[in-house]
Parts: sequence; structure tokens; C-alpha cells
Amino acid sequence: MNGDAAVERDLRRFHSVPPTFDVAYHLRELVRVLLPALICAALLAGAAYFYVNSEPKQYENSVTARIESGASTATFTDVTVNTLAPPFIALSKSQPVLELTLQRSHVKMTPEELSNNLTVEVLTSPSLVQVSARADNPKDAIALAEAAVASLDTTTVNIWNDKVDGDISRLQETAGTIGDQMNALPRPSPQHDVLKSEYDSLIEQTKQLQTTQPNRISLLAQSGETTQVAPKPMQQALVVFVASLIVLAELFAFLNGRIGRRTNNAWLRRMAHKHGYGLDRATAQDQAWPAVTQIQLNKRSQVGSGPFALYARESQSAKTLIETAVGTMESAASGTDTPARLPVHSLESEWWRDMDNADRSLAVVVVDTKQTGRSALGDAFDRLDDYGIPVQLIGLSGEKSPGLSASSGADHKRDSTA
Repeated sequence: MNGDAAVERDLRRFHSVPPTFDVAYHLRELVRVLLPALICAALLAGAAYFYVNSEPKQYENSVTARIESGASTATFTDVTVNTLAPPFIALSKSQPVLELTLQRSHVKMTPEELSNNLTVEVLTSPSLVQVSARADNPKDAIALAEAAVASLDTTTVNIWNDKVDGDISRLQETAGTIGDQMNALPRPSPQHDVLKSEYDSLIEQTKQLQTTQPNRISLLAQSGETTQVAPKPMQQALVVFVASLIVLAELFAFLNGRIGRRTNNAWLRRMAHKHGYGLDRATAQDQAWPAVTQIQLNKRSQVGSGPFALYARESQSAKTLIETAVGTMESAASGTDTPARLPVHSLESEWWRDMDNADRSLAVVVVDTKQTGRSALGDAFDRLDDYGIPVQLIGLSGEKSPGLSASSGADHKRDSTA
């Protein structure tokens, strides 16, 4: 019997101590369901791979463009250099640039779709940008990238020309008004000199605007190569595999021993861990108790009312094992001062009403792993716990069961008294 589990059970029942999480037990349960979880996760990942791979492919082409400033490079500072690229990045999402790009590339796509498939990023130098375009085929991706650079340049020049033309018109209008005021004043006069100075300044500003050039962007390098950016079936299949493996392993570990009616090995392991019972194994061909069970019987034979055995009435193999093992015990104890005594009851009988069973030192419960009857066993476990009787479970199968042996060693490291 696992002492830690028994003590934890009593603390929960009688002192309202919150349950703890047994990491080692949980990991063992995960290992037991790892193979089916791997198979199911692989199937889901394969389905995800073929589904993603069937989607339309998307290709990307990236070009390098250079920004040429209209101002003199001698006036550049760190601040002004870093302001070259942002206007072009902002313009790349504007409606005129998107529409002009589609018009020049002859690609069937809406401006909204192009906005999601066109990116402009600054490279290591503030005057260099990378323009990337994505499309359903390599030819369209290349055409969109080149057309985007040309459209950015054309739109920038048009915006600049419109702004300069408007500024020049306003300056010329203001200069004309000041000229009329000058002509109405006598010469020389202080007022005429002030207006003359303003007039000359406006003329100088007009000349500067007429000679200033806008910032331009031009294609610097076009590799002509495209890369498939979507779909990515392998990466997405790996994500599905890892996620489904974790979820399925946890789900299978949770359901293992919880669904169904049979008292199989998984259910027995769960009951042993839940109640803090010892767990051993035996086969229908055995003629005596398993070694660990026999040791427990020997240790507790003189304690209280002694041990007793329980079995399900419908399990003939469990009854046969108990009768054979008890006969072996009696034969081994014949001629000694302490003859072997081991009362036997079926789970369906009202054994719990017998006053002698209230002080039993050990209950050996033989469970056929191929039979049903979880409910009756669960009721028996609750009554045994109410009496505080230590329990030794024996999983009975037709042949050796490695599923029980994995947990038997861990469950018998420590022993708890009644």
C-alpha cells in the first residue's frame, strides 16, 4: 500500500486539505498513452498538410529601390536623411498608388487585396527601401513589385507638382498685390522701400520653388526570383502535430480507466492511486498469492481480526484463485502454532455488516480485469475506506500483464498501517 496516497486521502476526507498533484504518476500515465496519441497526432498532421497544400499558392518578389532627394546632399543631416523613406512607405497604402500599380501591372486584383500583399521596408541605408509584392504566380509578383516602384515615383512627383504649382500661384498673387500698392506710392518713400523689400523676397521664393526638385524613387535591383510564401504545409503540419499530441495525450490519459464498464488494468491503476491501495498481479494459473500480497498477509495475520478476502461473485476465476491460494496457505501453516485463517466474502454480500470485519488488518480484493462491475467495486472501496482497512488489490488476468507490473513496484515502496 502506498502510504503517501493513503495519508493524502485521509487528509482530504477528514481535514479538508486540498488535493495535491502527483507529477510522477501523471507522467507514467502519459507514457502509457503516448503511442496512440502519436498515431492520432500524425494522422491529424497529415490531414492538415494535405489540406493546407491544396490551397492556392502565393509567391513573393522583392526589389531594391533607391530614393533620390531633390535637395542638395550638402544640407543633409541625420534627421533629414531619416525622413526620406517614411513618405513612400505611407504612400504605398494610398488608393492612387494601388490603383496605378494595378493599371501598370495588368494584374487582376482589387486595391484592397493589393494593400495586403504590398510592403515597403527600409533597408540598412535610409535611402534604400525594399518593395515586396505577393501574387498567385511568379510573373504577377514580379510585375507588381516593379509597377509599385514606378507608381510610387509617379504619385510622389504628381503630389509635389500640385503643391509647388499652388505655392507659386499664391506667391505670384501676393507679389502682384504688393506691386499694385508700390505703384500707388510716391518714390522715394519709406513705405515704398518696405513694400519693395517684401516684393523682392516673394520673387526670390518663387524662383527657388521653380528650381527645386522632388524626392524620386527608382528601381535599383531586380533579381527576378520569387519565393513561395504561402501556403507552408510543413510548418503548419508540425504545429498541428505538436498541439494535437499534447491535447490527445492529456485527453487519453484522462479517459484511460474512466470510460467503459470493465475493471481493466487502467481502471485498477487509477483506483489504486486514488485510494492509496497496493496493486499486485496474478494469473488464472497461479496456485498461490503473489509475493507482495503474501508478505502483506504474513505481516498482518496477527493484527486485529486478521485479513480477509473479497471477490466479485460473477468472476469464477477470482474465486478459484482465492480458494487455491487459501488452500496453499493452510497447507503451509499446518503443524504450526498459528494456523492460517482467511475469511472470504463476495462483494455482493453484506460483509460490511459483520462486526468482525470492522477491525480487519488487511483486505485482499481480487479483481478480474476482463469482468464488469466497477460500481460494486467502487462501493466496496468506499466501505473499506470508511472502516480504515488497508487494501491490497490483485489484478487477475489470463496471462502476465505488463500494465500492472509497471505500477506495482512504486506502489509497494512504502506501507501504511490501518
